[in-house]
Amino acid sequence: MVFTPRTRGGLAAAREAPVLYTAREGRQTEMADERQLTVVHGTNLPTLQVSPQEWAERRKEFNNWVNTQLRDKVDFGRIPGTDKPTLLKPGAEKIIQAYGCAPEIDITRRDQDPNTGYLYIEILVRLVNIQTGAVIGFGVGCCSSYEGKYRWRWEWWNGRNRPPEDEAWESRGSKWRRRVENRDLIDTWNTVIKMAKKRALVDAALTISGASEKFTQDVEDFADDYEAPPTKGAAEPQPEPTREPPPATAPPQQAEPSKPKPVRPYEPETVRQGVQAIAADGAKVKADEGYRGLCVGVIDGLFSNDDKNTRAAKRHALSTYLLGKGSSKEWTAGEVVALLKWACNGGDASNVNENAPIEAERIVRQYEAEHGQQALGV
Repeated sequence: MVFTPRTRGGLAAAREAPVLYTAREGRQTEMADERQLTVVHGTNLPTLQVSPQEWAERRKEFNNWVNTQLRDKVDFGRIPGTDKPTLLKPGAEKIIQAYGCAPEIDITRRDQDPNTGYLYIEILVRLVNIQTGAVIGFGVGCCSSYEGKYRWRWEWWNGRNRPPEDEAWESRGSKWRRRVENRDLIDTWNTVIKMAKKRALVDAALTISGASEKFTQDVEDFADDYEAPPTKGAAEPQPEPTREPPPATAPPQQAEPSKPKPVRPYEPETVRQGVQAIAADGAKVKADEGYRGLCVGVIDGLFSNDDKNTRAAKRHALSTYLLGKGSSKEWTAGEVVALLKWACNGGDASNVNENAPIEAERIVRQYEAEHGQQALGV
């Protein structure tokens, strides 16, 4: 005799629940507890749906697709110190499309406090077959404005001497910086939501393709946000020398007031100093065509309201002002990295900083002021 288990979901759920069986002396035996079931012979263990040969052929086909269709520094990136490359949002989107799926996005949890700027969000991505509408796989991702890259900012020391030792300053080469709390966390909410969506999308792509053997995810999220450091080549901080006291008749010397820390959107000169400092530390070789094209697309996207010719002219003005190079074909790999770190959060080309379009227009206006509006050629 077979008994239906009692479950939280009622009778309908019980019909779908797993069935347990016992045997005694070769006969079917009714259990005293109705939550127990009776004997059946056989097994319901899952079986392999493909043969080893078929599986090997599928993996070979997928690996060949990855090697020919996904581009380094565009669809995936290589983070120093990691064993596997990191799958980026463009690569995840291509994998999902290659499997004939479309993502459906659900926000499963959202906690926020406008008074503190706190935001926590969880997103579920369902991958739906475009032809049949069947759900093929899932991905989950979350993000919070209290993550370090959003909650804190780098403050740079502008003084000529060493900063006070008891104020948490740390050295970075010849410069000094410290972490300070970001008091404009609400400004990061849009970025936080997009980051949660991106993480869920990448998770879904890895799940449906079994590509975790080739890629990891979220490693690039640990990169520092862009902050404009002091100008490259600034004098090395030195201990303050001992000075003789001034004569009694000399007027008292007043300390030079410290300059306030710039906040985004930056002024054109601040952007230029930051971009040139990062570029100076980067590779001096010419950027490859794919990486350079990615950066051109990001820069042109900052002028999305303009037509094609105007975008090209403004890109020329921006490149000339920031790097002294009118053509993107002259950009070095270090300069491309610097431009992406300025325009995008963490240098991720799929995550443009909301202040970058404002700064780009300011740079173009500054270029016009220095060279004349006709210099744009539009």
